[in-house]
Amino acid sequence: MLAVQPHHTNALLANEKASNGLIKEEVTIKLLADPSSVHASALSAWKSLFGAKASKPHPDHATFKSTYSQPNGRLLVASTPTKAIAGIIAYRKYDGRFKHPELVFDETAHVVEVVRLFVQPELRGQGIATSLIKALVEKAREDDVQIMYLHTHPFLPGAQYLWEKEGWRVVVKEQEEPWFTIHMKRDVE
Repeated sequence: MLAVQPHHTNALLANEKASNGLIKEEVTIKLLADPSSVHASALSAWKSLFGAKASKPHPDHATFKSTYSQPNGRLLVASTPTKAIAGIIAYRKYDGRFKHPELVFDETAHVVEVVRLFVQPELRGQGIATSLIKALVEKAREDDVQIMYLHTHPFLPGAQYLWEKEGWRVVVKEQEEPWFTIHMKRDVE
């Protein structure tokens, strides 16, 4: 069982077999004060996940450092002894760009959008994504965030299930091609 420890450092037991038969490595999760150090990795991850579906990078790549630094956002990185960047996750201020009634939040609420969850393919199935999510929720709690919003897509295997397992609930499922976007949110207690 993984536990989020103070200062967002998680340690997975070395040599413990994962459910997929792979050997787990020790994982450390850190909050980055300067997220620009992982910008290239984030862009590469984005391209590997979305490929031809996205013709150009998300606009936040042009403002990566300011978007994912305080007071605008947070970015966490998971690393292992063999991978400096085993995975990443972030949140940024929610900009209200989705106009579905279920996604229009009270203007006084502190709402963030969770983005950029990515784990290196060879390290998936070892609990790294879950550890990153738990650490980000804890950081949101410390930052007095009230609502964490995200969206995912059915072409990302297991994503909806992962988020639901960690407390998010579906609020809107779009039927527009090619994305079929699934909008989710959770309260931060």
